Amino acid sequence: MLESAGARPREPLGLSDLRPDEELIIIAYREWRRRGAGAVAEHVIARSLRGLAAYDGLDAAFNAFAAATQDFDTWLDPGIVMTTEEERVLTLLARDTTGAPAALDIRAANVIPRTGRDRMLMRVNDSYHATAALYSRAAHTQLH
Repeated sequence: MLESAGARPREPLGLSDLRPDEELIIIAYREWRRRGAGAVAEHVIARSLRGLAAYDGLDAAFNAFAAATQDFDTWLDPGIVMTTEEERVLTLLARDTTGAPAALDIRAANVIPRTGRDRMLMRVNDSYHATAALYSRAAHTQLH
């Protein structure tokens, strides 16, 4: 994603960039996707959020989940970096003045500062895995 011609690519929005309410919504969205984006998923999420401020806005959240989702057939957990669909969920809920509970602190994705911390953590983690795989292959080669 480029902000303008010749500009550096924007950092991806990561979970560490989010406020607690925003992170809760994204976790709920991921659970909704993982469970098949339907009544069973919504029941499980509602049960787990009962007693929290987010519970009162679940209808708005489920509507935003459906509106933001482009591909209901395939989904992979993106880890700590957010997908464009997840960014759309936040933006839709931030703009919803009718159903989203006022008690939740949700910003539109385009106004959330992108620190790049999550992408850096992913790269560090990937380098550990690559190094471990290299050592494992080297050890295997020496044994045989």
